[in-house]
Amino acid sequence: AHRLSFLTVGVSHASLAGLGIAVWLSLPLLPVATIFSVAIALLLALMPKRQGISEDAGTGILFAGSMALGIVLISTATTTRVDLFGLLFGNILTISADEKLWLYFLGTLILIVLLLASRAWWSIAFDAVTAEASGLPVNVLRLLLYGLVGLTVILCVKLAGIVLTAGLLVLPAACAWLWGRSLASLWLLSVAFSVTGTCAGLIW
Repeated sequence: AHRLSFLTVGVSHASLAGLGIAVWLSLPLLPVATIFSVAIALLLALMPKRQGISEDAGTGILFAGSMALGIVLISTATTTRVDLFGLLFGNILTISADEKLWLYFLGTLILIVLLLASRAWWSIAFDAVTAEASGLPVNVLRLLLYGLVGLTVILCVKLAGIVLTAGLLVLPAACAWLWGRSLASLWLLSVAFSVTGTCAGLIW
C-alpha cells in the first residue's frame, strides 16, 4: 500500500511555512501555500531515493523545520495581521471570495486527477513491480500522487486548520478500513465518514 498517513501529517504542518512566506512577502495565502505544499510533497517523494533517508525520517525533518519556519515568519511579520489560531485550527468564516474560487479550482483539479489515475494507483499499491512490468510509469505516478496529497492538504487547511487536517484526511480512511470489504466500499465509506463528520462538527 502507499501508506501516506504520516505524509499527510507532515505536509499539513509544513504548509505553515508556505503560509508564513506568503504573509512575509504580502502575497496571496492559498496560491503560495499550494505551491509550497506540493513542492514539499514532491521533495519527500524524492528524498529517500536521493539521500538514503527513510520516508518517515524525511517527513519528520521537513515537518519540524517547516512548521518552525512558518511560526517565525508569521510572528515577525509587521505588514499583515494573521490569525495564527485560525490557521492552526481552521475558521470557515474567514474564507474570502477569492479563496473560495481557489478552493473550487483545487477541488475540481483533484477530482479530475483522481478519476484519471485512481486505477493505476490501485495497481501500484498492490504490486508496484508487476505494475511497472506492465508498462505503467510507476515513478511518475508516485510523484503525481504525492503532489495530489499536497493539493488536498491545502484544500483542507483553510477549512479545518493545519492541526485538524491530518485527522480529517486519515481518520475516515482508518474507520472505513474496519468495515470495508472491497476497494469501492472503502472509498465510499471514507467519503461518507468524512462528510458526516464534517457536517456534524459544523452543526455542533
